[in-house]
Amino acid sequence: MEFRGKDREMRFFCESLLFLAISLLFGCSNLPHKEEAIAEVNGEKISVGEYLGLIETLKPKDMGMDKRDRGELKNLVIKTLIRRQVILTEAKRTKVLLTDLELESGIEKFKAGYTAGAFEQSLLEQMVDEASWREKIKQNLLIEKMFELSKPKIPEPTTEEALAFYGSNRR
Repeated sequence: MEFRGKDREMRFFCESLLFLAISLLFGCSNLPHKEEAIAEVNGEKISVGEYLGLIETLKPKDMGMDKRDRGELKNLVIKTLIRRQVILTEAKRTKVLLTDLELESGIEKFKAGYTAGAFEQSLLEQMVDEASWREKIKQNLLIEKMFELSKPKIPEPTTEEALAFYGSNRR
């Protein structure tokens, strides 16, 4: 999705505002509650919990990070959350929805990568209930659908067009 003109300015403004909000929140000694909003994108809130959850997901588990790397990771997380919310808001605005079949098919594809009991164990390790996990999967599938719908439609060439191209490009 490419942003132009006012949309680009609005996106930059939202990213800047979010960065400022997070800087202020985490610069204070009192940590905010996970449900508190750290930013708002087109009227939709991004919570501290979403921010911290994504940081935990992306942070390398087995090695420490220096201050610069932590800063880059925080910036990546902020940008990711903003982009994600912009796409989900656009899906809502344009009334793009997932069918029950698309959702169940996507969930089954994801679960297919796990052995018996491993899926539930993974949820326990991440301290996520299945309803929250399903909602995240639904959002991810909706984002994928938005990207699919935004791809340019390129018609398949006819046999005559393919033969003409081949003939004119033979060596």
